[in-house]
Amino acid sequence: MAKLEVSKPAKAKSAHRMTVPDASKALGDSLRKIGAKGIDLGEGYVLVKIRRPKQLAHHAREKDAAYVPRQLPGVPVVSSADLQELIQRFQRTHTMQAGISTIPPENQVFLDQFSRQEMQRYASLEKKGELVDSRTLAEQIGVTRQAISKAVTEQRMFSMDSVSGKKLYPAFFADPTLNRRQLSKVNKELGQLAGSSKWQFFTTARMSLNGSSPLNALRKGKFADVIAAATAFREA
Repeated sequence: MAKLEVSKPAKAKSAHRMTVPDASKALGDSLRKIGAKGIDLGEGYVLVKIRRPKQLAHHAREKDAAYVPRQLPGVPVVSSADLQELIQRFQRTHTMQAGISTIPPENQVFLDQFSRQEMQRYASLEKKGELVDSRTLAEQIGVTRQAISKAVTEQRMFSMDSVSGKKLYPAFFADPTLNRRQLSKVNKELGQLAGSSKWQFFTTARMSLNGSSPLNALRKGKFADVIAAATAFREA
């Protein structure tokens, strides 16, 4: 699930030119049709159940085929933490309107599955050394674990929860090819976004950075561009 924002195409300069279909209108019509079949979470977010193709459904009967979230080009990923907050916000509104106090079972199942998949991904990143615990990061940087904790509190760093419940930190904070002060400023620009969202921002290629991830853009000296991308990502 992602929040889509599409700008309206410019008007044709000449009335004699071939009429171009209004892409924003077509997308708007499609979203309205989708919204009619899903749950409107507000702020442009709609939760929709995607039905499996018959071929995949047949395969799933023989072997369990788990749903794997995919990212649309140019559309920011919504982390499980952000998704849970959105659903809970919808649920609070629904509760006030209908007097219902329980979370719909299908919503909870969706959240639980999404969270399990995210935890598995973090475990894989920890195994690769891309996420480390506070002791390891402190040793790599040459500071105390208390200093790491303070940096997180001041939003100069961020952490994510592992399957076991311990905090994991991006190893790129100790990468000698990156300017740690610039990393801190970018992290602050991302504000109070969940750690999973910040990880996604730093490590994913972005169209606004000509296909580079913010980390690679920082290595190329494009600090100002990365700050602008962080601002747009936070406000999306």
